Amino acid sequence: MNIYEKLANKERVAGGKGKEFAKSMTITDRNLFTDKVDNDMLSLNFWKNQIRNKKRHLHAVAPGIYCTSTTCGLRTLVNLIECVDCKNDYIVDTVFAEAKRKEAEIHMLYDIENNELTPQTASESYIKIQAAERIMNDLGIDYEPVVFPNEVRDLLIPFGVVS
Repeated sequence: MNIYEKLANKERVAGGKGKEFAKSMTITDRNLFTDKVDNDMLSLNFWKNQIRNKKRHLHAVAPGIYCTSTTCGLRTLVNLIECVDCKNDYIVDTVFAEAKRKEAEIHMLYDIENNELTPQTASESYIKIQAAERIMNDLGIDYEPVVFPNEVRDLLIPFGVVS
């Protein structure tokens, strides 16, 4: 319900499903917070009925990250890069993403300091940090981007269009 309250208040919601719903709000004239029989999506009773009758599914992937897929495999091991644009996910805050970003940065710096940095650990840190920063961008949160040291950048495979 918190997800739809944020959307109704025109607050940002990240994740593929959150972005899709917000986009739908801008291109339609009808109220998206009621269904065809005028049930109010902002009421607790609506959601109790939907979930109990298995019309909708919702589970927490991590704090502030919710998934609507019954086949989601991220219930124990969360990979933020899979949630950022997942068509089934709503992301309502950045607490978990920021914690994962900071953790990845600390591990990256530890690996550099202890001469344990490998291409795999460099890319893992890079992916986690980039995913968390995308979530923070999507939610309009100010943050200082992580600057990747040369040791990390030298191990990453460059991507993009090469002419």
